[in-house]
Amino acid sequence: MSRPLPQADRRRLTDEEYFDLDQQEGVRYDLWNGEPFAMDVMAMPGGSLRHSLIAMSVGKALLDRLGGRGCRVFNSDLRLRLSSDGDYCHPDVILVCDPAPYEQYIDNPLLIVEVLSAGTESDDRGLKFQRYRALPSLQAYLLLAQDRPHAELYQRAGEGLWHLTEASGVEAVLKITGLDLALPLAEIYRQVEF
Repeated sequence: MSRPLPQADRRRLTDEEYFDLDQQEGVRYDLWNGEPFAMDVMAMPGGSLRHSLIAMSVGKALLDRLGGRGCRVFNSDLRLRLSSDGDYCHPDVILVCDPAPYEQYIDNPLLIVEVLSAGTESDDRGLKFQRYRALPSLQAYLLLAQDRPHAELYQRAGEGLWHLTEASGVEAVLKITGLDLALPLAEIYRQVEF
């Protein structure tokens, strides 16, 4: 879970200062209202074997299906810019279908994926999802459980409306209608032992 920097180190950062800070080894930072919040990568509860396997598998499944359409899949190393006011975060997986090159961040995701963990679930369901919904490009938000093959897919259904679809079990298939895409949970959870 995010933790603020010590009070003496806390101040509103410029984008360039944030990018420099975020390059430090072993620590990743989210930036909310210009204030950095340390994400200790080595101590993160989400940094488990299951978390990594699920994130990589869903990324591969997306790339296998959409790579030919000019889409790109990014892992949590790339920043997502949430606003022009200095808000950035590191979702587990981001899908972008825009051929433009990116350097420090992206700001036009079609799909964001978060793998839930005890330490991040409330943020992923709460503040982060609230901020993600404000991105005009976002069509779908996928939450994946670590303790069982279970997915919650939120799809944009109109102005301010989101439709929830749940899928459970390795035989289930998620249909992401806005991307004309079907994702079998068997692929997302392959190699994961429960």
